[in-house]
Amino acid sequence: VCLRSPDELSELAHPPLVSGEKVPTGASLYVGFLRADPGKEFATRLAAFNSEVDDFQVHQRQVLWTVRGNLLDSKASSAKLEKTFTMPVTFRNATTVRKMAAKYGASAPAKRR
Repeated sequence: VCLRSPDELSELAHPPLVSGEKVPTGASLYVGFLRADPGKEFATRLAAFNSEVDDFQVHQRQVLWTVRGNLLDSKASSAKLEKTFTMPVTFRNATTVRKMAAKYGASAPAKRR
């Protein structure tokens, strides 16, 4: 499990990361949560997975994975990524990240007791 603070979660839910504005029509965006910033070497190795279907970008402790078309057409998977980079990663759809930010993020309404 890779946790994020309410502030970090709120930041992920706003442009330009997972707003959906930069995601091509018919594509899906997944956010991979890493425990630490993986560094430039990781980003270079991750670029080898880029294809017509998959596009990977590293943003601090997150991997942004755009899948053009169906996820089943992708040659990458979170299991392959973890094995290749020997680093745990938890992927969530961008819609799920926005919902989590709305519920638990810094700008989320306080729960009444």
